[in-house]
Amino acid sequence: MSAKSTAQALRSWEMGLTIPSTQNIIELSELFQISTDYLLGIDENAAISISGLTDKQVSVVYDMIQCLKESNTKTNH
Repeated sequence: MSAKSTAQALRSWEMGLTIPSTQNIIELSELFQISTDYLLGIDENAAISISGLTDKQVSVVYDMIQCLKESNTKTNH
């Protein structure tokens, strides 16, 4: 697919004129490393790949996520 036709397809998707094919959805989910359910708005939970991280790095990422969640909880109350 050429860059021009890709851009046209994206504009059509964004404007709701067409919908991406199943193959396009699968390719986008693989490209962005997210589930098709998340991409389609079915599941609000995003997955983060921790492959290649050390146990300590995974722990830091987890702690950061927990801290952000707590911060949002305090802000929303």
